[in-house]
Amino acid sequence: MINRLFRFYPPWLVLSWGIGTVFLIWQARLAAAWRDGPEFVDSAWVLGIAHPAGYPLYQSLVWMWEQFPFADVVLRNHSFSVACTVLASVLLYHVSISFMRILDVGRLTWRISQFIAGFVSLSWLVMPPQLENAIQSEAYALHAVFTFAIFKLLLDFMRTHETRHYVLAIFLAGLGASNHITMGALLFAFIVVLGVLPDMRRAVRTAGAGILAGLWGLLAYLYLPVRSLRNPAYDWGNPETWGRFWSHVLDQKDSGGFFVTDQGESIFGAPAMDYVMMLYDWLGLLGLVAILVGWGWLLWRRFRLAAVCLPWLIFLFLLIPGWISGTIFTGALGVLLLGLVPVLVAMLSWWRKAKLPAIRLASLGSVVLLLGVMFLNLYQSGIIFLAKRADYLPTEAVERELLSLPYRASILASSYVFHLRTLADINGMRPDVSLIGLGDVISPQYFKPLQPEQIPLLIYPSVKLPENDAPEMELVKGFIVELLGKNSDRTSFYLELDPGYTENFLSSIDPREGLLAVLLAPGEKRKPGHCRRLAGILANRLGPQLQEAKAGYDVENSWFLEGQYFSWLYVALHANPPCPSLAQNMTFWWMRWMDLSHIDMEEAIYNNMGMVFAFRGHDRGALVMFRLAESLGSMHGSLNLARWHELHGQPHQAVKMFKQTFLRFGDEVAFQNYRRLLHQLSRAGSS
Repeated sequence: MINRLFRFYPPWLVLSWGIGTVFLIWQARLAAAWRDGPEFVDSAWVLGIAHPAGYPLYQSLVWMWEQFPFADVVLRNHSFSVACTVLASVLLYHVSISFMRILDVGRLTWRISQFIAGFVSLSWLVMPPQLENAIQSEAYALHAVFTFAIFKLLLDFMRTHETRHYVLAIFLAGLGASNHITMGALLFAFIVVLGVLPDMRRAVRTAGAGILAGLWGLLAYLYLPVRSLRNPAYDWGNPETWGRFWSHVLDQKDSGGFFVTDQGESIFGAPAMDYVMMLYDWLGLLGLVAILVGWGWLLWRRFRLAAVCLPWLIFLFLLIPGWISGTIFTGALGVLLLGLVPVLVAMLSWWRKAKLPAIRLASLGSVVLLLGVMFLNLYQSGIIFLAKRADYLPTEAVERELLSLPYRASILASSYVFHLRTLADINGMRPDVSLIGLGDVISPQYFKPLQPEQIPLLIYPSVKLPENDAPEMELVKGFIVELLGKNSDRTSFYLELDPGYTENFLSSIDPREGLLAVLLAPGEKRKPGHCRRLAGILANRLGPQLQEAKAGYDVENSWFLEGQYFSWLYVALHANPPCPSLAQNMTFWWMRWMDLSHIDMEEAIYNNMGMVFAFRGHDRGALVMFRLAESLGSMHGSLNLARWHELHGQPHQAVKMFKQTFLRFGDEVAFQNYRRLLHQLSRAGSS
């Protein structure tokens, strides 16, 4: 048994996979992590429905994995990603072997072929986007398993022409699409690969069998309406009807099925260059050039083989420019690495065939240099990536704040609603706290509207939220105000600081305690000293994270701390009355201690300083700051610059700036101000 294992997998490769497995388990997140992690952990635990496209296969498999009695539920969930990653790495080894068989590399020994395939497998294993998906709750590790299994079957079909390989590949594609819908991009490969068959009749029969197999695999999506009818705790999109089901699967807000960008970006412009630079950072110059040369040679000498692989890669890389981090391309990056195969085959062939020792030495030295530099670059970028995520996690910070809330508190939550629900549903933490997802109130067309059974300790408002349409903001405000009014004697309401959700309610905020949020007290007269209390809250609640950032620990700080810090700064500037001194101190602190080169907040800094100057009567300083913010692409800076011109008796300049802001950002407020000022100027001209 052992001898048979080592005959196909060299011992050094098995040892490397084993070390990689131990390393990934060691690095696996002990708490629900960033992005979709906490949502996937909780929705799988309750067999619910996640954000579009629902991920029915992922939810089902992870739920079964979570039943194994080891560690806690979160770590079990993350270990599923580790297992999928290791399995995908083994499958990529097999893909590389099949790739070399089609290239007909019989001139190489079996051990050299194993070495090339093993290097491709291990290179993928240590790539930063792959590492990110391997240690937390994400569907992309399982997506890579399906990707490599399908390409292995397609390569075998090209070599043997056996229909069973093609049919099984399409079945796996349909089934894999219920894990991540971008699997549909493989349609190009399935069409092109039929060209290897000798006659059209057989190609049509094979395609027909494949279509039936693919539809059979897609039946996994029936999970969505079946589970939705049972009203699970997670029921995103409520896909009980055909219309809501289809809307959820192809939803343009969150789904990977929304392939083509509508942001007006050129697919051959900045996004393509971003990907090239991203690959350069990971692979180094030698690795990137080798891969490009390899695929160029394949297009020249093995066009059909390249045509099966490349259209899928090009489709993903160029038509989804919003995923610059690369995580969605975990499987695609493994296929991209196959470009190394013809280059390594050629270099090692020269080494074997050359008779002059100098040529043999030069060929072998080139191989060692290429592989050494490339793997060292991958190793360094992977280690740096993991180091940046090595301190605290959002869930841990949210847990501290949840425990600090008073008895029977209520939270209006947005960004961290999934972290909170994970703590409540899985850990059973703070059952006395009522959790109200603002998305269920503000965007019921994407989520399921807030239900009375979700807040059994509170009196549900009489205002009815629509199920399929976006509610008017006045309706949302009425719902929130009635919720607060009916339950003012039952609970203390807290609001998670997220300007994207809370901007319409900031006039009601009275910062007195809590980090997750600040107490909502509509209509209550503000007590004196609220700026001093706000500064105290900031020091007490964000103090540890601020000290870590000051000491240079850049991990999740650049995501979690940034959002919380600027939310508090937003409150300081919009309090009634505002707190300009606190806002100025916060801004100066951020400029001194945080690295603005990789945190997209420089324009916000200038806009905030402009508001501070304006509050203090420094008009020229405010103008300079607003101009800097506008030049860096800040919509709020552009709006404030237009308002500055209006307040200083320059209506024509204000009209120009409001118009420019609307055309540039599509902001409705800018358009309304533009029309208002234009109407005033026209009336003044006529009079």
